[in-house]
Formats: sequence, structure tokens, C-alpha cells
Amino acid sequence: MEPAVNTNFPLPTISIVIPVYNEIKSIEIFINRLFNKTGNVDQVIIVDGMSNDGTHEKLKSILETHPDKNNIKLCQSEPGRARQMNVGAEECFGDAIIFLHADTTLPDDGIALVQEKINEGAYWGRFDVRLDAGPVMYRVIETMMNWRSAYTSIATGDQAIFIRTDVFNMNGGFPVMPLMEDIAISKQLKTVALTSRIKSPVLTSARRWQRHGVWPTILLMSMLRLGFWFGIKPERLARWYQKTS
Repeated sequence: MEPAVNTNFPLPTISIVIPVYNEIKSIEIFINRLFNKTGNVDQVIIVDGMSNDGTHEKLKSILETHPDKNNIKLCQSEPGRARQMNVGAEECFGDAIIFLHADTTLPDDGIALVQEKINEGAYWGRFDVRLDAGPVMYRVIETMMNWRSAYTSIATGDQAIFIRTDVFNMNGGFPVMPLMEDIAISKQLKTVALTSRIKSPVLTSARRWQRHGVWPTILLMSMLRLGFWFGIKPERLARWYQKTS
């Protein structure tokens, strides 16, 4: 059964779910940047995947005195983005949920843009992406990522996927797998509706491209996606991925 289109004029409430794992070096910068960009968000759920570098303790310390602490809830779960995001979604009261990576920043009007899309009847969607690196090659990469997503209606986690909460629950959440959970849920959701595109980009980290090289990273990501489409188990793909991390 398809969920009903939201025809209400009041702005939908928005929750943000953020899975984190071993982000001690950047988590304080991320929290401050998050609330500079999303001051009008209704709820933020941060789900730590049992970090072992002090991330959880650092977050507790930051949030104890943070001016927006009443809108933030810190949870823990077993590691794994899919599992963490599902745990976070269980705590959400918003009409829609934005699933945001800890190295990704929404545009200034990101919340308003999601609210607009939901009120227009979107079931789910994603943002275009921009990488935080200067060389022109990164412009080519992000352009190809955005074109691919627009053509296939498949979104990746670094594009800040947003989903109406009722649609997310009807879908059963993210399939729990060690890798490709974003691809898997996109494949499921596109049977309900094609993804809604927000062209105003999120800014996401290019650290993996910079650490491992542009062409090796392109090759690895292409092989992982191809392997997934051909039915290679995500557990095996995750082992390939971890060997290059």
C-alpha cells in the first residue's frame, strides 16, 4: 500500500540522524557546524557505533553545555551504519528524517529545502554533492556522482538521503548489512517513487580520495557497486573495502 501524499500546508517537522564511529578528531567541529547550518531543525539523533577513540565521551562532554542540547539525543548501538541509522530512526518524531554522515554539511537552507520537497509530495530524496577539495578533478567526480544518481534514482549516504518517516517505517528501515545499505534502500524505495533531487549541494569530505588517490578510489567504488549489482555478498565487499581503509 502506498503512503498518502502529504497535502498539509504547515511545514513538516524534520529529524536528523547521524551515525558516528571514531570521529574524535573532527566531532566538535562537526557539531558546531551542524547547528550553524540547521538552527531550525526539530531534532538531532547522534548514534555512536561503540567508538573506541573517545568519540562518545567527547560528544557527552560537548552536549552537556551545548545551547541546543535539548534538541539533541546521543545514543549508542552496535557498529555499522545501517544498524546505527535504524536505532536513531526509532527515536525520531519528525515527519521526515535526514540521514547525515559526520563528514557532510547541509547547505544553509537544507532543512527548508527538504520541508519544501516533503510538502510537494516527495516520499524520499537526496541532495547533490560537492567535495571539499579544490582541484578540477573533484568537480568532474562530483558531477558524475550527481548525474549517475539522477539517472538511476539511486542515492548514496554522502548525498544526505531524506525519507518521510512513515515511508521509512513501511519500508522496514535500512537493510542491515556491512556495506551498500544506501544502495539497497534506494533500490527498495524507488519501487515506491523515484528519488527527489535537491540540486543545492551538501559539502562532503574528499578525505578518502585524497588519502588513496583519485583513480584507485574511482576503481574501487566502481568495483564495489558492480559486485553488489552482480550479487556478491556485502560481507565480502566490506572486506575488500576495509583492506583499503
